[in-house]
Amino acid sequence: MQPQSSLDSAGATMRSVLFVNGPPGAGKDTFARHFQAWLEQYGLQASIFVLSDAIKKVAHRRIGLDPDLPPRAFEQVKDVPSALFGGRTPRQAYIDVADDLRRTEGPEAFANALLPEMRASAEVGLVIVPGVGFADEIAPIVAAFGASSCALLRFAGEFTDSRSRLTIDGALTIDAEPYSQTLTLDFDDLAGTLAGPDYAAWRPPPQLIDQPCEFPGLG
Repeated sequence: MQPQSSLDSAGATMRSVLFVNGPPGAGKDTFARHFQAWLEQYGLQASIFVLSDAIKKVAHRRIGLDPDLPPRAFEQVKDVPSALFGGRTPRQAYIDVADDLRRTEGPEAFANALLPEMRASAEVGLVIVPGVGFADEIAPIVAAFGASSCALLRFAGEFTDSRSRLTIDGALTIDAEPYSQTLTLDFDDLAGTLAGPDYAAWRPPPQLIDQPCEFPGLG
């Protein structure tokens, strides 16, 4: 039986998984944090799973950094060349490690490792997976939840690394301009698209939706 995410005690449901695809710098991770915060303002749960966090941990070990270093330790300087990464930017170093791991361990390794936790999270809220760029690496997730329970948000732009614009057969696909350019997206409309007819069961009152959303600590 396919898991389905429950949004409230009334049983309103929406798609279980939202994949976020786009070129470097499109604002995929920032969008995920902002949308999660927006949902939580109305008591709706969402969990973010970043496949690249596992890749970053492997990269840190390979170059001799502290194994307990947080995956996002270099987030603010990810596009700045660093001697720690052999003159590469942290972003490029992570991409190189990811490409190597896909060759040696298979593209599905990290998704399979996260699936048990994803299933548990999908029972109570939306699972958001930002930064996906390879169809084969997310195939286990799509297979586990079913394509009809998945949605793909694609930010426009030119891909300059080994990732590419994705298509998931049978999944809802939503195209948008890069989030990083404006930090704006109609979250109410997006939530309604993800939930379909069930959205009316929990949609916040218009006077709440019209208020500016604040995201403490998020840029």
